[in-house]
Amino acid sequence: MNLSLVTPAAVEFHGCVTSVVAPGTEGYLGVLPGHIPLVTSLKPGKLTLVSAGRRRRFEIGAGYLEVTPDSVIVITETANLMREDV
Repeated sequence: MNLSLVTPAAVEFHGCVTSVVAPGTEGYLGVLPGHIPLVTSLKPGKLTLVSAGRRRRFEIGAGYLEVTPDSVIVITETANLMREDV
């Protein structure tokens, strides 16, 4: 599925991912391919994504997450890459 991580300043990440874990306001939530459509608010915390076998972790601000059948869009105030694992 495609992920777009967007802040007011830039598109911080855009690409194909196999999973996303995001800090929802009611707790962390995981998104895998085939997830049902969803729109939810996000609180500041850690966003983790897996792309091409690499795990990337971002520290994000408050925002929103939208899941469609083939994509995930994260709109947030800030996003800073914290760590990238192979």
